Amino acid sequence: MLPKYHILFGFFLSLILFIFCEKINLLAATIIFLSSFLIDIDHYLFRAWKLKQRNIFKAYFSNLYSKKNYNFLNKAQKKKVKLGFYIFHGFEVLIILFLLGFFIHEVFYFILIGAVFHLIFDYLEMFVLGGKIHKISAIFDYFHYDNKP
Repeated sequence: MLPKYHILFGFFLSLILFIFCEKINLLAATIIFLSSFLIDIDHYLFRAWKLKQRNIFKAYFSNLYSKKNYNFLNKAQKKKVKLGFYIFHGFEVLIILFLLGFFIHEVFYFILIGAVFHLIFDYLEMFVLGGKIHKISAIFDYFHYDNKP
């Protein structure tokens, strides 16, 4: 999903939680909002590492351009596209965030909420648009796809 949609949906989720949940104060809502789209920093990290694109703006805009083109491919063409390795997109990170929230501080639960929300929309997009299903497990993606940095 394009970042602008993650930002928009993350804002509305944060606003709704802030209004209707006692436990969600302004700081918690802000953390949920930021984590709902900043999880995508791993897309930049992958492009910087694999493609040597150190300029964050070039990496960001080339990623947007390739994403828009990917959305116009048919299902068979999408299955042939080599996908990237995105370290923050997978259940392993969710487990780590949960454990950090349990053992360290509740702030990690708010990050977890934003990350789960982000991944739900990524999975919905993959399901609706077809193509390869990935970003379920970072470890699986690392070993399964030929996109290691």
